[in-house]
Amino acid sequence: MIRQTTNTIRDSLSKRPACLPDMLWQILRAHCPIRTVEEEQQKQFKDTKPYIVPDTTFARTVNRALQACFALLKFTDHIQVVYIRGSTGKVDVYFNKGQGTLKIHYR
Repeated sequence: MIRQTTNTIRDSLSKRPACLPDMLWQILRAHCPIRTVEEEQQKQFKDTKPYIVPDTTFARTVNRALQACFALLKFTDHIQVVYIRGSTGKVDVYFNKGQGTLKIHYR
């Protein structure tokens, strides 16, 4: 697990990993914005700006299928789908419940 996390930090986030003792980690968590690898990837993905869906048959078909699925369920009628580009992490989809926004990476 540690090796996988280290590789993710280096490859996806382009940062140099460092191991912190649990006590220091908990102190930092309580007093400053320190995040796990997964939390950092979600933050980067969440903060990425919208991207216009490419005008390709595949992109239009995926978008149409997703909209059709949402149309079938009444409780999803408030969800807004936003495609994004530029996130460096491995997160492909992020749902912000408070804003009712489903962000999908264009890849």
